[in-house]
Amino acid sequence: VQIALPPAPESPTPTTTAVLYTDFLTLLRDDSIDGGAWRVIAKIYSSAPLDDADVRADGVTPADFSDVTRAVDGYCRSNRRCDGEGMARIFHPACCLTYALPDHLGIVVCDADEFCRVRVAGRWEQPAHRPYA
Repeated sequence: VQIALPPAPESPTPTTTAVLYTDFLTLLRDDSIDGGAWRVIAKIYSSAPLDDADVRADGVTPADFSDVTRAVDGYCRSNRRCDGEGMARIFHPACCLTYALPDHLGIVVCDADEFCRVRVAGRWEQPAHRPYA
């Protein structure tokens, strides 16, 4: 989601120039409320003045696709190999793994350390995975 806002010097978060906000949202379908609805479970954003050269740049380049592909490959390889250290190089320290439990039993959130150390490196020690080890 991108939105450009005009200067707002009287705002609780004052700006003196036009700003481009870029939000990245993660949604989860929650069938336990309102007859089923998509809900935002995570949001990150960045902002930059509209007159900033980076905002006016050509945008995504082929090199960006290559870099993203390497990051996704590192995630997949680390996950398959139960390589917690490799995953920690890919998974941002402030990131959380969030997922819904079956039968509307709740939502689980675990921090980056737990995800890398316990859920990736220690996968086969977890009760749900132990029978397959």
